[in-house]
Amino acid sequence: MAVALRAELEPCQIHLVGDFDDGYRRFLRSAILAALDRGHRQVVVDCDAWKRLDLGVLSALIHCAKA
Repeated sequence: MAVALRAELEPCQIHLVGDFDDGYRRFLRSAILAALDRGHRQVVVDCDAWKRLDLGVLSALIHCAKA
């Protein structure tokens, strides 16, 4: 019987910037999906710098949560 050992990675930490555009939304989604591809099981997104609610960024985060 083969046993696979997998070391748990620390949660990936992503800090949102205060001002962003459509390019940032794509970058954010790519960064989160890349972290998941690297084996991170948890991604922590720090929204402290958010100055206003941005539905595009919120949508990108929800799509990543479904991944």
